[in-house]
Amino acid sequence: MRIGAFEVREPNPELNEPYVFATLRPWIDVSNVGSLVLNEMETQYGSKELARLAKPGHFFDFTRYRPTLYYEEGIRRVSIPNVVIHYAKREGGNDL
Repeated sequence: MRIGAFEVREPNPELNEPYVFATLRPWIDVSNVGSLVLNEMETQYGSKELARLAKPGHFFDFTRYRPTLYYEEGIRRVSIPNVVIHYAKREGGNDL
């Protein structure tokens, strides 16, 4: 399903009064501290993808935030910068 610029995965989860955490690059995410914390939280709480920008090229300057090439199992892949929203459900508390 499309909501604004985001492509949202279905079915939508029922979340219990969720808290939202975000980091903005480059100036708030100094030395990638915010990104590292969010990645660790995603790992610890077993987060799942909720949405991502359908057309990241409308929002990213690819001369500054460059797509990267990498190899995965002998196949060349491209990673394009994007905004991805994750969620995590917690027992006995607000979801994230």
